[in-house]
Amino acid sequence: MKAINKSALAKLNNPETNVLLLLVDRLGTRCERIDYGALAEELGITRNAFKYHIDKLKRARIVIVAGDKMKLSDGIIIEINEEEQREESG
Repeated sequence: MKAINKSALAKLNNPETNVLLLLVDRLGTRCERIDYGALAEELGITRNAFKYHIDKLKRARIVIVAGDKMKLSDGIIIEINEEEQREESG
């Protein structure tokens, strides 16, 4: 099972967490082009607000942007086994 590294989440407030969760869903470990406008609309925020949160994720070194493509930094998505998952939720 894949999960988000806790130390990455600790650096974020709620809007950035929502953006990160959406990026994890869309990107996983891939590097690809992201449509800011479409994702902003999906979250119910403006494109400028979405870009602002992406910029904060970049400064926190959670997101890497190269040209028109984006990816999550290594170590943001981690694999956890079933036992670890039970400990997290229990």
